[in-house]
Amino acid sequence: MIRLNINYPSSDNSVCMASSSTSNNFHKSELWHARLGHIHYKRLKDMSKMSLIPAFDMQNNEKYKTCMLTKITRQPFKDVVKENKVLDLIHSDLCDFHATPSLGNMKYVITFIDDASRYCYIYLLHSKDEALDKFKIYKQQVELHKNKLIKVLRTD
Repeated sequence: MIRLNINYPSSDNSVCMASSSTSNNFHKSELWHARLGHIHYKRLKDMSKMSLIPAFDMQNNEKYKTCMLTKITRQPFKDVVKENKVLDLIHSDLCDFHATPSLGNMKYVITFIDDASRYCYIYLLHSKDEALDKFKIYKQQVELHKNKLIKVLRTD
């Protein structure tokens, strides 16, 4: 059980209230370490020196048991596997011009990018409902040109 004593600010200029508690389970440095989101002990020392938190006795290089036991490290990102055959993977995106139409009064653009070659096709659209028609045109052009079928179309 933790007993909580709240210390009210002594002057009107105080910005924040400080609280202190006593516990049989926690050393004061461990308690503040947990309260402040498990920050590094050097930051706790600095904050204590600047009187942002109460002063307490802290051993040099003190390690916090919970952080050491549950040390979580970020896993590296998986390697991105780039397709090496043309038309195996096509990326597509549909964007708008944010109320600034193009010269032909087109308001949208759709892109088709081949993952292997990075070759890009861009089509301008009057409205979003033209996207499927533009994909059919793109599909017909590239499959006829490469004599190969598109395997995967990836959109967001």
